[in-house]
Amino acid sequence: MNIYVKIGGNIKKARKQKGLTAKQLAEGVARSRSFISDVENGRSKISIDLLHRIAIFLDVPIYRLTGEPETDFEKHTTSENIMELKDSLKIIEDNLSRDGVKWTFEGRDIPKDKVSEIRDQLKLIIELKQLELKKRQSKS
Repeated sequence: MNIYVKIGGNIKKARKQKGLTAKQLAEGVARSRSFISDVENGRSKISIDLLHRIAIFLDVPIYRLTGEPETDFEKHTTSENIMELKDSLKIIEDNLSRDGVKWTFEGRDIPKDKVSEIRDQLKLIIELKQLELKKRQSKS
C-alpha cells in the first residue's frame, strides 16, 4: 500500500473519531477542504510539517497517523536516537553553505534546495521526538 494512502486513511479515521468534518480540519491547519480530501484519499503528498500540525490539531500521537505501532515509535524515540539525528543535522548544516559539496542518496544527486528542505524536516522530527520522550518521561 502506498504510504500516502495509508497516512491519509489514518488522518480521515482520526478526524471522524473526533467528530470533525474535512472542512473543520482544513480550517484548523490552514489548508483547503479539497486539499485535505486529497490527502485523506492518498491523492496528495503530505509534508512532515503538515502531518505534525494535523496530529496537534486532532490531539493524537503522530505515530497513530503514520500507522506505526506505538512500540516501534517508542523504540526509535530514545535519547541516543535523538543525539544521532542531531549529529546528522549538524553535518548537514556544517556543509550546506559550502560550495562543491555533492549531495546524494542511494546514488541519486539531491539538489541543494531539497537538502535544505530535508534539514528543516529533520529539525521537526527531532522536535517531535524530544516532545514524545519528554511526555513519556513525565508519565514514568
